[in-house]
Amino acid sequence: MVAIISLTLALAVLILWLAAINHRGVVISKFGSRGVEIMSNGRLMSVWFYRGYPSSTPWHWTSGNGSSRHEWGPPDYEYAGESGGGGGAVLELIEFSGYTNYRGRHGANDFQVSWQAYGMPVWAPFVAFAAFPLYWCTVTLRRARRTARRRRLGLCEACGYDLRGSADRCPECGTTIATS
Repeated sequence: MVAIISLTLALAVLILWLAAINHRGVVISKFGSRGVEIMSNGRLMSVWFYRGYPSSTPWHWTSGNGSSRHEWGPPDYEYAGESGGGGGAVLELIEFSGYTNYRGRHGANDFQVSWQAYGMPVWAPFVAFAAFPLYWCTVTLRRARRTARRRRLGLCEACGYDLRGSADRCPECGTTIATS
């Protein structure tokens, strides 16, 4: 089950990567009291986590490199600047955080949204999510090849003991001999 989920995430990252290359950038966003935004320009991928939007929006997909948070809120709110800084990079993973201010219009109150963002080369999550399914497939195929080879050579499938003089059980490990 974990391999299927991991493979699905690897394929989703691959599709996002290809879409970003084709559309010169992709932004997928959902804003609300807790929101998320995923951006990719074909080389880099970033995931942004937001807190503080007064109302929720549906999932939204746009092409281009810019964040949708700067266009959020018309006609009641307008973007009023932001501040933030980087927390550093570890093994190509970049972490930064800050806040975005919105000015209310037509009697709406001003508010501030805090955000935490992580950036990385787009190949990094693909490799991370594809590693487990690749390992699982490799182990499964090696096991199947080893079992088929042992069966073909007349060896016990479990321990590899020579079964030419045995009738129904392996004398080494006690495994029942599979009859073909």
